[in-house]
Amino acid sequence: NAIPEIVYHSTYYRIPKRKKGPIVIHAYDMIHELYNGDNKTIKKKKTAFEAADLIIAISQSTKDDICHLYGIDPSIIVVAYPGVSDVFRRRHSYTVSRSEERSDDSRPFFLYVGHRDWYKNFDILLNVFIERRYYQDFDLILVGGTKNLSAKQQEAVNGTGTRQWLKQKYCDDMELANLYANATVFICTSLYEGFGIPLIEAMACGCPVIGPNTSSIPEVIGDTGLLFDPKDPSDLAKQIERVVNDGSLSNALSEKGRLRSEKFTWQAMADSIHQGYLKLI
Repeated sequence: NAIPEIVYHSTYYRIPKRKKGPIVIHAYDMIHELYNGDNKTIKKKKTAFEAADLIIAISQSTKDDICHLYGIDPSIIVVAYPGVSDVFRRRHSYTVSRSEERSDDSRPFFLYVGHRDWYKNFDILLNVFIERRYYQDFDLILVGGTKNLSAKQQEAVNGTGTRQWLKQKYCDDMELANLYANATVFICTSLYEGFGIPLIEAMACGCPVIGPNTSSIPEVIGDTGLLFDPKDPSDLAKQIERVVNDGSLSNALSEKGRLRSEKFTWQAMADSIHQGYLKLI
């Protein structure tokens, strides 16, 4: 029997010193290229793409950006969407409403997950939350991120003169799943995402989602979430109002999002990668 070829699959733009078989490069996004990122990382990616026999892109948006920015032949790029971890899928089994699950001593809340600097565009959410006085009826919960609020952001929060409505949490996946399931809405404000896993996690937990009409986000949430112009605060406020004031819409987004999230599995990602491997062997 013939000895199988070695396939070198790099998960972050490294290539072998000596090639012994096909080289596969996993590509996530073009953030560094589009938002004045680290030049060393850009150079590393360019070298990896030029050496690749196959590129795995985590969305069609990322594939399109690779072709546009690096002139790569689209035929060597396979799209393999990430999946949703089982802890978020298990939220499918609850039968009571999100409001019934919420404890009596807590207020309804908007949820934001991830870093808040650079291209993440977090200020648009904070400013809309304060200007529209959502803090009178809702909390804003931030999960993750490595930094405290900036001095300007903290001043804006303090200027509301009300109870502490902004809360930052660091939690495991089970706690995060509970937050998704109980949130009034999950909001992503990013100017660019290669995929946007928190959106799918939220959808899997039955949380209505609002995301920017840019990069991979429309591709990921389809018609199961609300889209807004990430440079237009009034548009974000409009979409928030739709979720907050229309219970039927909120419930519909919740159910449609759960159903759409089922197409994003790690097995489906593995199958797509496997099909790419078969082209090489």
